[in-house]
Amino acid sequence: MKTIFVFLLTVSLQLSAKSYSQNVTLKGEKLNIEQIFSAIERQTDYVFFYKDDALRSTTPVSVNLNNVPVADALASCLKGQPLNYSIVGHNIIVLKADAHNRNNNSTPQQSTQFVKGTVTDEKGTPLTGVTIRIKGTSLGTSTDANGHFQISVPATSSKILVFSYIGTQSEEVQIINDEPLVVHLKLKATFQPEVVVTAYGIKRQPKELGYAATTISGKELNQAENINATSGLIGKVSGLSVQTQDNNLDPSYKINLRGNRSITGNNSAIIVLDGAIVQPYILNNINPNDIESVNVLKGSAAASLYGSMGSNGALVITTKKPAAGKTEINFKTSVQWESISKLPNLQYTYGGWGGESAYVDPITGQTINVPFENQQFGPKYDGSMVDVGTPKRIFYNDGTYKDTVIRTTYAPKKGSRTDFFQTGITKQYDLSLGTSTQNSSTYIAYQRTDRSDIVPENKLTKNFFKLNGSTKYNIVSLDYTLGYTNTYTDQIWDRGSLYNQILNSPSHVDLNWFKTGFFSSPDNYYNAWNDNPWWNLNNFRSKSTDNKFVGNVAARIAITDNLEASYRFGYTYSSFNYKNTGNGWKYSDYEQTNPYNIPGGTQASNRKVLLPTANGGSSFESRLTGDFILSYKKQLSRAINSKLLLGHSIVQDKYNTESFGANTLAFNDFYNVSSYIGQQYAAESKAARNQQAAFADLSFGVNKFLFLHGSYRFDWTSILAAAHRRFSYGSADAAFILSDAFPEMFNNDVISFGKVRLAYSQTGQVNLSNVSTYGAYLTTPSFNVASGYPYNNSVGYTKNSLAPNPNLRDERTTEIEAGIEVSLLKNRINFTSTVFKQRTKNQTIPSQVSPATGFSSMLVNGGETSNFGVESDLKVNLIDNRSNGLRWDIGANFTYIENKVVALPNGGADLSMTNDAYAVVGYAFPALKVTDFNRDPATGKVIVDNNGYPTRAAAYKFMGSIFQPYRLGLNTSVSFKNFGLSIVADYRGGGVLFNQIGQTLDWTGASEHSTYGNRQRFVFPNSVYDDGSGHYVPNTSRQIANVYQFWQAYSTIGTPYVTSNAFWKLREVVLSYTFPASVFKGTKIIKGATIAVTGRNLFMWRPSENIWTDPEFNIGGGYNADGTTNTSQTPPTRFIGGNISVRF
Repeated sequence: MKTIFVFLLTVSLQLSAKSYSQNVTLKGEKLNIEQIFSAIERQTDYVFFYKDDALRSTTPVSVNLNNVPVADALASCLKGQPLNYSIVGHNIIVLKADAHNRNNNSTPQQSTQFVKGTVTDEKGTPLTGVTIRIKGTSLGTSTDANGHFQISVPATSSKILVFSYIGTQSEEVQIINDEPLVVHLKLKATFQPEVVVTAYGIKRQPKELGYAATTISGKELNQAENINATSGLIGKVSGLSVQTQDNNLDPSYKINLRGNRSITGNNSAIIVLDGAIVQPYILNNINPNDIESVNVLKGSAAASLYGSMGSNGALVITTKKPAAGKTEINFKTSVQWESISKLPNLQYTYGGWGGESAYVDPITGQTINVPFENQQFGPKYDGSMVDVGTPKRIFYNDGTYKDTVIRTTYAPKKGSRTDFFQTGITKQYDLSLGTSTQNSSTYIAYQRTDRSDIVPENKLTKNFFKLNGSTKYNIVSLDYTLGYTNTYTDQIWDRGSLYNQILNSPSHVDLNWFKTGFFSSPDNYYNAWNDNPWWNLNNFRSKSTDNKFVGNVAARIAITDNLEASYRFGYTYSSFNYKNTGNGWKYSDYEQTNPYNIPGGTQASNRKVLLPTANGGSSFESRLTGDFILSYKKQLSRAINSKLLLGHSIVQDKYNTESFGANTLAFNDFYNVSSYIGQQYAAESKAARNQQAAFADLSFGVNKFLFLHGSYRFDWTSILAAAHRRFSYGSADAAFILSDAFPEMFNNDVISFGKVRLAYSQTGQVNLSNVSTYGAYLTTPSFNVASGYPYNNSVGYTKNSLAPNPNLRDERTTEIEAGIEVSLLKNRINFTSTVFKQRTKNQTIPSQVSPATGFSSMLVNGGETSNFGVESDLKVNLIDNRSNGLRWDIGANFTYIENKVVALPNGGADLSMTNDAYAVVGYAFPALKVTDFNRDPATGKVIVDNNGYPTRAAAYKFMGSIFQPYRLGLNTSVSFKNFGLSIVADYRGGGVLFNQIGQTLDWTGASEHSTYGNRQRFVFPNSVYDDGSGHYVPNTSRQIANVYQFWQAYSTIGTPYVTSNAFWKLREVVLSYTFPASVFKGTKIIKGATIAVTGRNLFMWRPSENIWTDPEFNIGGGYNADGTTNTSQTPPTRFIGGNISVRF
């Protein structure tokens, strides 16, 4: 037998007449007793407790009671029923009565024992709302705000009290005497949340779900003080990929669930914040400390109610609300230091030379160090004194001058590159206030972040404001949430070239020599062709201000006990303003003459003058959402319950961007584009989208062990032609709880819980090119301003090269998934696994058209992809020893995803995406194809020419998939008394990576790789040559004629720079200490405090072949073609810091 209700309202228990003073109104014909109990609960603070079989013999009653006390209502409604009841505080306990007590309706008086005590958690914090029940009965009570309780125990009942509380293990305590009890409740070993927030904020019990969903708590998300919520998800959920795409002040991420489905379109999961769909960038603009939980809906079945926007799954974020009956203030401050974790393997053996014939000893043929060169194929370091750069001339007012030059030892200075960077620092301050009463709650929070990263002078300031609240009046409930984020950044403009300049400087040159003073100017920088990175840092700046507003209001009306209506209005707004400025410089007349006749000229002689410039712009984006849902639940029989949802949704997006600039300004440091002497330009674009939907969602529960669920949705979108803008699809899923269906097999010490599930779904998605979230559908050709116009009051336009296609339809993804969930050893081992298969047809792909049409390409429907995957999660409570306060949990999540291109439009074999990435029929995508050597068809060995140089093939070579099919996350947490330790690590691998950064460093000779063979002539390993008869023979004698020329050619071949993209990372380490409650016993203000030491991205392990950089930081340049690393990115970093939090 099971109780209908399994939780209490967390309110103080008062055994007084006041408890009986609440009034109710009950009206209706032939109401069953359950309906009456539900009506009383809805109108009052009372909660009913009873056994299932207690109401089976009751009969319906007709009532007409208006504003009468609860006790009177019960006496009237239960008269003549086979029930006894008693009111204990806010609990009404109903028991089945014997026949002779049928008309009494009150529990017989018995001799009782009065028991009182206190309930706390493992750390001694009082728990409010703990349920205390006398074992074997429905008699019970609950703890008050201070964790205190008192209960009367009848003499004839059990002497064992059962204590239960949400999120903790139940505890049974024997009553021995009248001494007060002190009970400590431990956290549950089970890792299932009490409820899962699904689509449109619908809350369901985890066992009811027929699809895969995972909940991450706010504590798990932010345990390592991540600077944003996105990075806190890495490595913690199977099926979820969070890729850090750069290491900027405010990093960007790509969030993906279950791999890529669309070849050129959107594969990112949608973000749902407090029930409203928001733009993806909002996730980076939420204070992680404000998040209560993130529910990851992994497949399209889970997110099907969100329609085409949910075809890639969803992250459903719920922000914090205060605990019932509490007022609490929290303050937290943290600091983190950031340092470089990995640079490419650079050489520290050779100095400057880049093919200059004038710097070759005519007698020995040996190279001579070139003082103005950034290429590093010069002689070995020998410790002698050398010039850095050519002599620079100082002119005096009297017309005289002096030449000066930096002199240094010709020896490596290993800090010359890393010392340019600084230790970054991030400071965060959090303050929150939460308060709640019986019918309302308010949560207010503020966070400030000040960050300077490893690049000097780069700064970010971010302010978060958050307001959540709720109120209830009779049958109406209102929830609201408001958030505002302001972000200001000041960083180098075009920071990508900065890293390139630093890495490709010879190691005997200390770049800090050029930070200030005479040699810091563009005239006097040592390098003839590269800019001084310090000068660029100070004179080319990009400043931006980003404002984000997110808000929604939801109203719910309980029309009847079974019928509820709700409407949620959401609004997000973003305004982004930026301005890029560059100072000018007029090179001296002396430097303009290239006095040392440097081949190819210098920056000064080629440029003559560097003109001041400025550009900027603004973008404005808004999203309005409205969701109406009518919910009806019906108990069809004692065994079957049902729930029906009917809804309507609208999403309206608007986007506007403006840009301006002047390529030449009149003055330095006066960055007003109206002060221009060159060309001035401006542009503006607008876009809008409207999407509406109607949907139905129906679920059944059978005997509490079988749950059936289905949904259907009609979508209308404005960015398709009228004939195709409406489409529909649906989903169905089922969950079967084995442990409830066969309790005799599962309710034992070995198997605690068992569940199998199955889901099928079909969703559509409108994927029009890769232009934001608005698509690029054109009903008529659009026009752009032609280059050079306006001119003399004349205007000129060019037609867009993309042909309109009114026959475009939605992409269609079909998915089936099956899963199993098992808990063992009293929920100490929890295992979940899901297998899924996806098929996406009707891909939206660009296709070339005849130039005779006046266009170059057209978007067409065609092509097909398939995905197969396995997701598994394991959580184990290894040790849970209450006696010594030791607890140890471990967890693992594993993902394997196999994707493949099944077909392309018009029977094509491959489709070029970007950055050497392709979609190739029969292979995983994106696939990498790069240039290769000519090879012997029989052996695959490289073919060399007469001078020993490897030759280059005309065709590109397929190297494998950029996608990482294997992912593994590992975590562990240990708590001992007041100490805690948490660790998270993850692995990704199975794909390949194209290291363009390696090509760059080999070309300049900065890499360790380019020192192969001590830069002596050598025979290219494993090579062959044509012996003149068409046969290839092993090369043992044809040596490389010129090592410098070899590396200039070798670095243009792609295959040597393709490596595994696998890596292991130690993502998070947190060591914390929570002060005992006794420390603050003498204060009335502080309730608790915790200090912690944190580390993020502390260590990284890669295959030995990857000598270049972090595989995670790779770029795509468009579509879904990530998988290339280059010098446009700053190096990866690690964070070490600490925090202290205080609760008032």
